[in-house]
Amino acid sequence: MSAPEQAEPYRLLLVGGGHTNAQVLLHLTHDEALELAKQAGRTSIELVLVSDSDVAYYSGMIPACVAGLYDEAQCRINLPGLCHKSGWRFVRGTVCGISSQQKLVRYTDADGALHSLSFTFAALDVGSCVRPPFDVSGLPHCVSTRPIALLNGKVEAFIRDLQDRQRRQQEQDQQQQQQTQVATKTPRVTIDPEEEECTVNMLHLPSYAEFASTYLHYDTDSVPFLELIDATGPVPDFPLVPRCYEKGFFSMRSMDHIPGIANREEPAFERYGPESGLKEVALSKIGPDLSISAMGHVLAVAMKSHPKSTVLYNVATVFWRVMGNAREAIECVRHALHFSNVAHYDVPLVNLANVFQKMGRLEDAVTVSRLALQLTRSQRIVAHFTLANALASLGKLDDAAAEYQATLDIQPSYNIAAHSLKIIRCVQLYRRRKDEEMASLRQRLKQIQELLSQQERHETSHLWEQLRQAERRLDDLLMQQASIEAAQIPAVPGMQTVATSATVATATGTATITTTVSGTAAAAAGAVSPAPTTLKASKATQKAVENLSPLTCNGATATGDVTVVVEYPRAPAIPQLIAAIRDMFSDESVQPIKLPHTDCEQVSDFTTYTSTWISPLVRSVSRHEAYMTLPPSDFAERVPICNAPVNNTHPEQVLEHLDGVKRRAELVGVAEKSLASVLNDMYSSLGRGNENIGRFIAYGLSLNTTSWVVLNLAGLYWRVQGNAERAVECLQRAFYFSPDESKDIALNSLANVLHLGKYTVDAITVMQMAIQVAPKGVINHFSMANILASLGEHALSEAAFFFEAALRLQRDFGIAQDRLSSIRCVQATLEELNH
Repeated sequence: MSAPEQAEPYRLLLVGGGHTNAQVLLHLTHDEALELAKQAGRTSIELVLVSDSDVAYYSGMIPACVAGLYDEAQCRINLPGLCHKSGWRFVRGTVCGISSQQKLVRYTDADGALHSLSFTFAALDVGSCVRPPFDVSGLPHCVSTRPIALLNGKVEAFIRDLQDRQRRQQEQDQQQQQQTQVATKTPRVTIDPEEEECTVNMLHLPSYAEFASTYLHYDTDSVPFLELIDATGPVPDFPLVPRCYEKGFFSMRSMDHIPGIANREEPAFERYGPESGLKEVALSKIGPDLSISAMGHVLAVAMKSHPKSTVLYNVATVFWRVMGNAREAIECVRHALHFSNVAHYDVPLVNLANVFQKMGRLEDAVTVSRLALQLTRSQRIVAHFTLANALASLGKLDDAAAEYQATLDIQPSYNIAAHSLKIIRCVQLYRRRKDEEMASLRQRLKQIQELLSQQERHETSHLWEQLRQAERRLDDLLMQQASIEAAQIPAVPGMQTVATSATVATATGTATITTTVSGTAAAAAGAVSPAPTTLKASKATQKAVENLSPLTCNGATATGDVTVVVEYPRAPAIPQLIAAIRDMFSDESVQPIKLPHTDCEQVSDFTTYTSTWISPLVRSVSRHEAYMTLPPSDFAERVPICNAPVNNTHPEQVLEHLDGVKRRAELVGVAEKSLASVLNDMYSSLGRGNENIGRFIAYGLSLNTTSWVVLNLAGLYWRVQGNAERAVECLQRAFYFSPDESKDIALNSLANVLHLGKYTVDAITVMQMAIQVAPKGVINHFSMANILASLGEHALSEAAFFFEAALRLQRDFGIAQDRLSSIRCVQATLEELNH
């Protein structure tokens, strides 16, 4: 090697402190590099980093930094420190030129002086920039992410600017409100009702589905809506529908990070309570004489001609809201967001918030409503009102009241907002009064207990009575408070009413209360339905025979077709349920059932538990619908496994809100052998022997995994086998897939499993639900009485009532007569002892 070459330094040059160069600095020390140079015949080596900044940012951590999960300092790499540690020379400068032929770079220092530096090898890692002429300065909600070192500062500036814009908007709203009030001489609307102004209907919030639907005007395109459609064309017998689904469609604007959008493929998104109140709104611009299906056809045709029209996607969303199909509505919202200008995002977002509201996805509804409020310019009234509805449904009453008030501040004549705010204020007032009364009662209890501890009991009988009265009143208040909280639980789609449970600590221990919430209510646009004091259970038409196993009970539940409507309070416990059943029998004198003379020394033990079951075949279901057919010889499965997918968005849909169901793996399994004969009789026609029943049912499930009939039979199979966990899994799905009028079959069976599994409180809750679904089901009343009777003396009168209810529906129900006779004997004995 020549002397001049030897004199020339062997220099490894890094330009920029990006990810790759930073890794080289970390892992290649001067000593290691010198060894490599010697292998190339060099006696020395120089390692140099040129960077215009002392720090480099690790871009992988920047999103978390923007989110506040990391400090900015944690995302920085100290380049001079790293160079010093590894034996590199750090040069602060901005590279302004490079020659690969001359192997030379030129850079300027902090004073602007020009320098040059030769290299043997060079590596460039300087990061990226946004390519001109792209400029986001005209887009108020966009921030350029490059250069990455400036991003965090840009985001902080953006947030400050956004807050300033919001503040200016609030000031503008207040100024507009003041001008309106001056012009109309109308003072600010304030809602602060007195206690006597709050009617019974205003003491509880409506369910989330009962709040009014809202929408924003959707003419946001440069081309008016009516110019995009042809409402005069013929509508075929099988009209098109405006589907927005597009395979593989993805957009950074479609907000797929929101859980309600990300999970739109789940079964629950196929249907929700149709927003029928929007029908007139949807048809108003197309033609009031058209049907909703004709409107869908007109939109579908127009969307083919104008596939990027935002207004068409917004109207299609309203169409699917009227139809009650959340999945299709959400797809149209995604496309509307993709093609919309940011200034018009508020229209699809308000649509989306309403879909989430009606589905009970309240957190998502609040998130989307807030975003719509931030983005809207001219339609803030509806945005405030939509957000208020979502917050009220979520139980955030103070925040909801503030949004309703903001609505009234902009438009004092918005009566629906005034009515909603009055309900909020009344609920708050009612709860404050209850809290005050509970505090007073607790103080009174403490005082009485202190007095009693100092006196003999026979000297203080009046104090003991006061103590009992105070404890009962406190329990009532606590139960009312718990019912308010339980009423916020979303309902089970597909059921008109369903009971959910909540456990509350009372003055004397713990108690379980239930509440009913509407699952199909759809509020009309422009009106808020006041919260009813009672909710109606489903109309149950009973005209069939129900089986009690192991007993045979083949009498009709009622004469002919009887439609029964039972009213329940919002928080039905056993006393309220009894009151409702009394109302059901209001057409006859509800006097105690007369029984034959009974020898009380020879009565049976009324606490002995009897398994019950209702056959699906009595609900006009054929054996063909039960898939009772011989499996082929090569069918290998021996037992039925119930694993059909269900929607778990709301636990109530599969009864997971009950502890016994949630902890089904811990349930005590009791083999209900007395039910085996029922299964044997049902499958005896297949002539293959009782040991094959599990295989027969498994084959039925293979033909239809969601058959509610076969799922109920599978639940019965596992009850006979004593496998509580498998039984619950089958009965959960039987309940989920059953039609409304037959959901009591799965509930009745599940109550048996829960009671035998030592979850009796859950079993009682489930039987309350079953009675709501089929209030004239003989076996439902008998099963409730059966469970209550197992509690012994603690529930004698309640058990007697439900045995009587069963006998009113079927007078010759022998085992119910025996149980009721036994209870009356015990009641008579206890009465004698007390006297």
